[in-house]
Amino acid sequence: MKAFSPTLGCRVLAEVFNRRFGITRRMTVSKSHVADVLRRHRSEIVWLRRTIRHRIPRPMPRNKTWAMDLTTVTDEFGLQRLVFGIVDHGTRASIALCELADKRSLTILRVIVDSIRQFGSPRRIRVDNEACFTSRLMRVALAVLGIQLQRIDPHCPWQNGRVERFFGTFKAAICRIVVNGTDLPHRLIEFRAFYNHVRPHQHLGGQTPAEAWNGIARVHGEGERVELWSGFLSGWYFPMKE
Repeated sequence: MKAFSPTLGCRVLAEVFNRRFGITRRMTVSKSHVADVLRRHRSEIVWLRRTIRHRIPRPMPRNKTWAMDLTTVTDEFGLQRLVFGIVDHGTRASIALCELADKRSLTILRVIVDSIRQFGSPRRIRVDNEACFTSRLMRVALAVLGIQLQRIDPHCPWQNGRVERFFGTFKAAICRIVVNGTDLPHRLIEFRAFYNHVRPHQHLGGQTPAEAWNGIARVHGEGERVELWSGFLSGWYFPMKE
């Protein structure tokens, strides 16, 4: 678990372990035991973490599984702005990245329906156990749409790793700039375009998510230099041929 989620501390790791295996396997641990295990196996954890990071997942068609989650962005006034994202598992494409006024299930469903109209319908959507994702309204609405709601285990964010990594990349960039009260929607559009069309993905063999989504090989040529957010987002854009 530490290799999958390196930011988790001993107390949280012990709690998650006990929740997962306390009843099914009748095994429980204390946080001091977890600390001792981590200390004795530090090198193995580092090696496993590196292996996980560089492991190339098996290919998956687009629209088989979407992952969705929520995060926050702090603006210049110190306010926490709510951001919702959807990522396609197979192509890593950012399907949606937008600010929400609230996290009611109905608000999220509106974004899902708009995304389906634009990109087609997935077979399943993977979510964590937050109430807005697992409510009766969400379950019924997705069932009507013919979409399976796939919930990860409690306290296991690595099981929704695609969208977690996407938000990690997003927050590492957005935290370097000042977000004022009105420009967050524009910033989200910029990042999504950069992520889908400019940033190559290691696990896609160097393709961008847009190239993977459209089923084309890596585009070659001179390309166009792209630089956004005072240089914190930079790369080369290679237009896809019609």
